[in-house]
Order: sequence, then structure tokens, then C-alpha cells
Amino acid sequence: TPIDLNCPVMEVDFWDAYAYAKWKGRELPTEEEWEKAARGTKGLKYPWGEEMDPKKVNSNADYDADHPDAKGKIDGYNFWNPVDRVKGDKSPFDVIGMAGNVREWTNTWETAKRKPIVKGGSFNSNEVRLDQRTEVDPSAISESIGFRTISRTPPVKK
Repeated sequence: TPIDLNCPVMEVDFWDAYAYAKWKGRELPTEEEWEKAARGTKGLKYPWGEEMDPKKVNSNADYDADHPDAKGKIDGYNFWNPVDRVKGDKSPFDVIGMAGNVREWTNTWETAKRKPIVKGGSFNSNEVRLDQRTEVDPSAISESIGFRTISRTPPVKK
């Protein structure tokens, strides 16, 4: 997949994601904030409902590491996709790409293990349920981990 401005940020460790968010006057979401944005008020398993549908998410249904130029036959992508292309991966709050594409750093840490929590599924993940959580070393870099930021300031009304 060619990389352009509409692709997810990836291959950044927790510290770079955290620093970028601070630089922009924003934050990484907590695990709870991330889940609320993804699962809505009903606590859905997937942004679209309770049943897995591989056509609605960029997961490993099409992933083939040996053929990076291959086009996916199920969701349309082999690796990551532009963030607004897989229309079915939209939460009840209209947040796009929470189940697949790339997993995301949160600002919640597993205290005993001293590792931040990563949420969501990715293009090379079997499991894309929104309630899954993974503790990841904060210095880890992966093409399947990215981030999103949040603001605590309401948008300016025009």
C-alpha cells in the first residue's frame, strides 16, 4: 500500500506517540476513553455490532506478508489502508478504524508490568474485538501499531 497523508501513523513507539500528542496540545486516550469511542454506549464487540464481519474491517482476512503488493479479496487490503476507506469499521460515535487497520497506543499502563495498553485489531490480527487489550513494551515499534489523539477542549463554534 502506498503511504500518503491519509494513512495511519505507524512504526512509532509509545514515547513518540505521547510526545507528538503533547506537542499538538492533545493526549493519547485512556483505555476507557478508547473503548467508549469504539464500542459506543451499548458496549458492542465490534464497531458495527456483535458479529464479526471480515468485509467490514481491515484484519488479517487478506493479510499475506509474502506478497506485500497483493490486493485483498475480502476487505480490499493486504497491509494497512487509508484511514477512511473501510466504511464498515465505524463506531456508533462515527469514529473510523477502531477494530482494524492498526492497533493503537493508549495512555493506560499495566502497572505491574510497566507497559502501556494497546487497543484494537490490525491488518495482521486474527482478533479485532474491541474489548481485547495487549500490554506492549513502550519502546516497541511495529507497522501494525499506531495511535490517535484526543482533545479535552471542545471545538470552537463557527
